[in-house]
Amino acid sequence: MKRLLLPPLLISISLSNMGFMNPKNEIKGIVCGDEKFFKDLKDKYLQKNLYKKQKEISDIYGWTWIFDNKTGQIYDYERYTDTFKPFYEEKSKSGRVTYKYQGIREGNKMIFKSQGYEENNDKYGSGSIEVLNLDDMSYLSEYDGTKYNDKCEYFPIPKGVNIQR
Repeated sequence: MKRLLLPPLLISISLSNMGFMNPKNEIKGIVCGDEKFFKDLKDKYLQKNLYKKQKEISDIYGWTWIFDNKTGQIYDYERYTDTFKPFYEEKSKSGRVTYKYQGIREGNKMIFKSQGYEENNDKYGSGSIEVLNLDDMSYLSEYDGTKYNDKCEYFPIPKGVNIQR
């Protein structure tokens, strides 16, 4: 009799635990760079809250991306509201160029595309395509004709941060 009660009990416990999981929250953060970058990152910066330090990380020649692991949607962190917001574009410091971004999930790869546009909607420079291989966490990119092959690591995204869809 006890054996007959065990499977239904385990199934009901499993289903009740699924209610506490948030399947919509597939937001991941990655930081990418070469060996020197990771040494500088670990020597000079606290590893806590890397999602807030995009500018500091880019100053030491690293890359950060925050994205939805299922859809590829890119997010940006807004400090004042403690919120991840969908990220589609940003203006240059001069305001003359708008850079548009797109994230796409294809199999075990995340593809990040960007293209600059001038005020009259003419393309500015060449677009870029950066590819993150989620299997080995390698990051392929190309800038000004030079190809880079960096490594990436996940960084934690706290549960308390709001996510705007």
